Amino acid sequence: NFPECRIFQVSARTGEGMAEWLDYILSHEEAGKNIIDIDYDQYAEGEAILGWVNCSASLSGQAINWDDFTKKLMKHMAAKFDGNHTPIGHVKMMVEKGDTYISANLTGRSETLTFRWEAGTGNEAEMIVNARVEMAPKELEVLFLESLKLICGGYIKYRINRIRSISPGYPKPTHRY
Repeated sequence: NFPECRIFQVSARTGEGMAEWLDYILSHEEAGKNIIDIDYDQYAEGEAILGWVNCSASLSGQAINWDDFTKKLMKHMAAKFDGNHTPIGHVKMMVEKGDTYISANLTGRSETLTFRWEAGTGNEAEMIVNARVEMAPKELEVLFLESLKLICGGYIKYRINRIRSISPGYPKPTHRY
């Protein structure tokens, strides 16, 4: 569709192709000059089908392996989404224990679930969740909170510091180049 464009294959996960692409972007003046026309009605329609949940919570327990906790919670939610054939925009989770943390990302069915880094074992942690899933916002919030309660069981206490479940509004970009 765009014969004038150079195509690059890159991997954010492995870094393959990134140096060549970045070199091209930084050394060619035409980068960013061709701004695509965006149909904001279509964009808003696509966003409107997604429920959004943002949550921060404090977690505590005795010598909890926060990596295992994060993996269990994300795998449980992924299985729920799979079982309901629920399309995923993304579900991101970060669990921090002091200066260490584990990051989890789900971008589709369960097989897309990835984990990076390690938080290790400790008595306290902070959790941040950011989810965009094709379901009603309140349903997504309930699924998340029920999953959290189940995985915490009687061993991990949690305090929700902030939780918001919304459907996005119509996009109003501040700048168009």
